[in-house]
Amino acid sequence: MKNKLFWFIGSIAALSVSYVLCRYVFFGLHGNKGWSGVLFVLGAVVLLISARFYCRRIMVSTVAGYMIGFILGIVFNAEGRDPGTTTWWIIWTVSFLVFILAGIVWEVISKCLRKE
Repeated sequence: MKNKLFWFIGSIAALSVSYVLCRYVFFGLHGNKGWSGVLFVLGAVVLLISARFYCRRIMVSTVAGYMIGFILGIVFNAEGRDPGTTTWWIIWTVSFLVFILAGIVWEVISKCLRKE
């Protein structure tokens, strides 16, 4: 039980730091106030579920995916079809979801290999 709590607190703390960086520190790079919060809530829910079932690999990939997805979104940002729109938030979201999915696959494969 202590280990689950330790992993959850550490993961949510790391995700919170990433949120503060993306939302406030790097605000000048994207100028959007809301999307970082939406993805933070998604990440927190994933962390909570992962902690319940002690899926550490999913926790690690979720925290890493939040920040790496943000970086990918900023680096590969392009102008949208409509004037004044950009694609950074789409790239960030898709990257984040891919990281979460990769963590789930990593967790499942790891658990299957331990059972054999």
